[in-house]
Amino acid sequence: TNVAGGEQSIGEDYAPGSAINQNFRLGLQWEPNEQFQAYLKLESTRYENEGSESTPNLLPRTGFYDDDGDPLTPAQIVTTYSRNAPGPAPGTGTPFDRDGDGVFESIFGGTPGPGGVQYAPTEPFQLAHPANETRIQENGRYLLDMTYEFDNGIALNSLTSQIQLHNVGIAGYGNSRAYGNGGVSVNLGPKVETKSQEFTLISPEGQTLEWIVGITASQRSTDVSIAINNNAGPGNGATGWQADGSWSPRPLTDTVASRTFVDVSAKVKQQAVFGQLDWNVSDELQFTLGGRINKDHNTGKTGVSFTSTTPSPDHSLCAGANGAGLYCLTDGRNISSAGPGIPYIDTTPTYKVGVNWEPSDNQFFYAFYARGYKAGQLVNPGAEPVNEELVDDYEMGWKGTLLDGALYAEFGVFFMDYTDMQMSVLSATAIDTIGGFQNIGDSEIKGFESSIRTNLGGLNLNASLGYTK
Repeated sequence: TNVAGGEQSIGEDYAPGSAINQNFRLGLQWEPNEQFQAYLKLESTRYENEGSESTPNLLPRTGFYDDDGDPLTPAQIVTTYSRNAPGPAPGTGTPFDRDGDGVFESIFGGTPGPGGVQYAPTEPFQLAHPANETRIQENGRYLLDMTYEFDNGIALNSLTSQIQLHNVGIAGYGNSRAYGNGGVSVNLGPKVETKSQEFTLISPEGQTLEWIVGITASQRSTDVSIAINNNAGPGNGATGWQADGSWSPRPLTDTVASRTFVDVSAKVKQQAVFGQLDWNVSDELQFTLGGRINKDHNTGKTGVSFTSTTPSPDHSLCAGANGAGLYCLTDGRNISSAGPGIPYIDTTPTYKVGVNWEPSDNQFFYAFYARGYKAGQLVNPGAEPVNEELVDDYEMGWKGTLLDGALYAEFGVFFMDYTDMQMSVLSATAIDTIGGFQNIGDSEIKGFESSIRTNLGGLNLNASLGYTK
């Protein structure tokens, strides 16, 4: 029960904890002959809630007033109000001078006036959100996997996929902390889409030389819009019950002085050619060599738009906003208020070389070196560039069984050397704090992992030991 919200322009009441979760999946497999097979998978999901059902009441303390200043005595249950309610009934409550200037601008307690109800935050399923919260998420995905085997045993595989996501969320401002028409809408969309296509040629199995060659391409488009209602109410927009337990009167009609829009539009493209060659020297010894050429092209726009009560042409009322008066990006829009970011465009090779040795059916030794990477990032104009992160990985180990198979054990050591490691950091200035990825420098990670399993009659024992520096 949300005792402070509930008034919606479409005339419906919404209950925190109400949720709709729908998931559908269809898979089809077709094998007309021994040479060709195709697998198609379609998935669709929709999730909708009206306030998180997993965390009913996070801040019960904000609904109490410690009238005698003694934390050991019970605090008073306070009063909360629906949207646009005038506050406590006239002549009730205790006036309070919040800033010591001789003007009593707040009222504690009192008899609930029009639209007011008692709020007992000790009840875990009773909320006092000034605005109902809503989250709607929709996902769609399809996957098509096709393989054709030629007469010589070489197989051609095609893998096609597409994923679409749309997420809109409306958030209030915590229990008993009312802001006149305040709220934040976060719109992941109107379309977040990922497309990928890969073609691979695979050699027949059981040959002295086995190989794989292929090409792949993917593209992801991401639109994110955050709309924040800025208010003209008293106390810098804070009205209703505050975190200190005081009541600040609110206007009978909500007014929005401005809306702040933060819009981000990014496109990530990746193309690559790859291959791997396995040389089976004998039944016991194998050498492997692989490589990949990666091309990344990350572009986009980012910007902040300050408007008056009129939103920008790029925005419209959020779908599913339940009358909260919050705005999201319009489908098919162009962010006119956004500036272009600094793109990342580069080509990065990666590779791997390794050896596998199996002297007997129950003993296996391996060692390899591999180069991996994480692509650079799109950054705002004036920001430091974020270059690709590189890692050189060295590993070796053993896996095997002893005591006629009654004991299985494995042991491996690793050393990873990072160059230009990327990490999400907060950069603080005199007026703002900005989060984003940065190259924080070089790093080394090394250690070992081991485990053992044994079966002695009816007794099973498992143990593991690892160390990381």
